[in-house]
Amino acid sequence: MNYTPKEVAKIACVHKHTVMNWINGKNKKNKKLIAYKQGGGWKITKNDLIDFLVSQTVGKNKKQRIREHIENTIKGGENGN
Repeated sequence: MNYTPKEVAKIACVHKHTVMNWINGKNKKNKKLIAYKQGGGWKITKNDLIDFLVSQTVGKNKKQRIREHIENTIKGGENGN
């Protein structure tokens, strides 16, 4: 599944401008959110979104909990919950 910056903003509870900063590498760890242009807009894959959000987290145990939480949050959204 692919997401638009607006959808990523909703999932991550941030503003769309923050997502665009992530795509451009303007974040606390200077890591870019991998995105590609499709049909005149940006698209982000589910795996790239999860990997990016987890990369912004500190600590191995916390990273695993965050990954599970994000996956469950996205899965709930895909099921219309």
